[in-house]
Amino acid sequence: MAVKRKKPVRQEPQKQESRFWEEAGTGRKNTGMADTGAQVRKNRARAARMNLGYAVFMLILLTVIVIALIGYISLQTNIKKAISRISTLEYQVAERKSANDENYNEIMNSIDLDEIRDYAINVLGMQYASDDQVITYSSGTEEYVHQVSEVGD
Repeated sequence: MAVKRKKPVRQEPQKQESRFWEEAGTGRKNTGMADTGAQVRKNRARAARMNLGYAVFMLILLTVIVIALIGYISLQTNIKKAISRISTLEYQVAERKSANDENYNEIMNSIDLDEIRDYAINVLGMQYASDDQVITYSSGTEEYVHQVSEVGD
């Protein structure tokens, strides 16, 4: 009699949690070979604490930023003061121009040319020049004539 052999039943492999993963957004993959839970905790703790070099670097960086900020605020203050001073000076110039124009107009209005002519003729004895006393010169391109010697009769 022949013995019937049972067909071996093939078992599905048990699903194990995959030890492979990819860190989101960084492209880093964990192969599951080196990192264990303890190693991960150790790496996280090391990354979380600041070492002395990093603290000194941050302190120097903060100092540079504060100095730059103080310089910027100082420049802004100086600019505002200069603008204010310019505005004050422009106002003073406008006032002085106005006062100068008023004085000039007052002086010009106080001058009576007829009175000056009468004083010159009657008191000082001046006379108008006659036609034979007037000599006319052609100056060419220049606007004035420079006399270097006595003009002959």
